[in-house]
Amino acid sequence: MRTFSTVVALALLALAAAMPAAASPIALNNADFSASATPDGWTYDMAGWTKPATAGSWDSALGGHSGAVIAAHGYVAWINDWYNSDKVSQATLATYVEGSTYTFSIDVGFPPVKYNDNGGSVGAELLLMTQDGATLATADVINADFGNFHRYSVVYTATAADAGKQVVVAFSKLQAPQWAESAEFDNAALVATPEPATMSLLAVGALSLIRRRK
Repeated sequence: MRTFSTVVALALLALAAAMPAAASPIALNNADFSASATPDGWTYDMAGWTKPATAGSWDSALGGHSGAVIAAHGYVAWINDWYNSDKVSQATLATYVEGSTYTFSIDVGFPPVKYNDNGGSVGAELLLMTQDGATLATADVINADFGNFHRYSVVYTATAADAGKQVVVAFSKLQAPQWAESAEFDNAALVATPEPATMSLLAVGALSLIRRRK
């Protein structure tokens, strides 16, 4: 017959296995790309981000969108160059922690009319990097949904070698001719999910208690 302490230990073990680690958002400047809004609706500026000359921000209506897309997205970032794959990036105030998992997500849009004379699909690359320019993880994504946005992510779990290095997020447009000339981006977000060390310790303690009772 199991003792009360053994039952409690088993319950703690089950709890440790079932509880996910909580994700914490990491602040990004101008994550919705609206900080550089201008009266005429477009600009080569992109406050808070480091960008190439062929990128900026504009009202999504200028990209040929309409209706619900404009209402949902308003100002967006744009990259408009067939052959330039330079990155738009931002160095955050966060540093990598060994064992923590980092997820950078962003909406990638496909302008339906303007600046996409060659048609095709929008190809984009999402990156997690360090301040010294090292790329830790990439995700190439394809949006073939003409005139709409879809959300994509790149995920990376930091190693001991990454610990203490500044977290940098970046995105770029894959080069033409196989991809459309222009790509749009909106609602950037970065979250960190810590290694569930506390729950792991709880599980170890529960197992130890069970062994002592056997």
